[in-house]
Amino acid sequence: MISNTLDRYKFDSGALRPDYSNVNLLALLHSSLDDFSYQILHKKIVCQLDIPASFPDVETDYFLLRRALTNLIDNAIKFTPDSGKICVSGKFENGWLSFSVTDSGKGVPYDQRELLFKKFFRTTCGMADDSGTGLGLCLSKNLIELLEGTLEYRNSECGGAIFTISLPRKTRIKSAN
Repeated sequence: MISNTLDRYKFDSGALRPDYSNVNLLALLHSSLDDFSYQILHKKIVCQLDIPASFPDVETDYFLLRRALTNLIDNAIKFTPDSGKICVSGKFENGWLSFSVTDSGKGVPYDQRELLFKKFFRTTCGMADDSGTGLGLCLSKNLIELLEGTLEYRNSECGGAIFTISLPRKTRIKSAN
């Protein structure tokens, strides 16, 4: 919660700048999921990783991408019921790497979807506790856009949430001019 607040402040002040390097997304996804192993075990959540072993690397900022991804995983865990399921899947198409975090929660009510990425917005779908600040999704979207990617939401056919991050295979490093 404190990290989201500090990162939000850094983003708003313009202090967050991408530090591009070659990032192995498969390793990043594994590492990010490992950070939540206690919560996953505690809630008896089945966690599926559906990423091809040949998933390519991307030129991006490891820490900014990881920050956005951990917010999505944290939300998926919060909104997934005990003994539910989370799936992290990925694909590479037309020069873009996309990976999705899908949960088996209730999803976001239709009337709240356009507010989902707004600062301080917290959904009322009732699964999660009240520990959030309402900054995580807004920050995640801003970080992914800073990395020249997109973050999108849709409901899954089973009713849960699907958040998809898409990044260009080779991020164009912007010049200071």
